[in-house]
Amino acid sequence: EARKNFTIAHELGHWLLHQEALVTSNGKYNVLFRRSIGQMNADPIESEANCFAANILVPKKFITEYKLLIRDKIIDFDILAPLFRVSNEVMGYRLQYEQFK
Repeated sequence: EARKNFTIAHELGHWLLHQEALVTSNGKYNVLFRRSIGQMNADPIESEANCFAANILVPKKFITEYKLLIRDKIIDFDILAPLFRVSNEVMGYRLQYEQFK
């Protein structure tokens, strides 16, 4: 379920942010390959789609409520990830991005 949620959000990010890269001049669709969120990815299009997906699935507004618990190491990403129905990898990415860790 977590992988499906992320993939759908990731592809939605491509559709909203990168439509010009998805459709060729003759109307055919390009295939954009992605790596896992934790792997180094030099492709800015994939990085943007990953960031979009992580932010859609784990909004800052909601994780801010857990900031003190995270800072004090009372809870960690492996507890929060199921609450947001994302992988531990996505939750770790979001917390790192928000500098909660």
